[in-house]
Amino acid sequence: MWTAPAPSGSRRRCGTAPTRPAPGWTELTRTARPSARVDFDRPSSARVFDALMGGQDNYEVDRVVLREILEIAPAARR
Repeated sequence: MWTAPAPSGSRRRCGTAPTRPAPGWTELTRTARPSARVDFDRPSSARVFDALMGGQDNYEVDRVVLREILEIAPAARR
């Protein structure tokens, strides 16, 4: 959220009028698009960490990587 700059020495109040973003910012966000596909066949560090913590949001490919990590560094489980 953008907020209007507060005058020197005054406090900002909730609900201040928004200012415009820096030039070029809106053009960047309109043209840059994330990948349309998430590749579940490749391990993700976030899902590997989830598996390490005993979570349920991971896939077999992530658990394979976790087993390999634990072979190298068994203390990582702690």
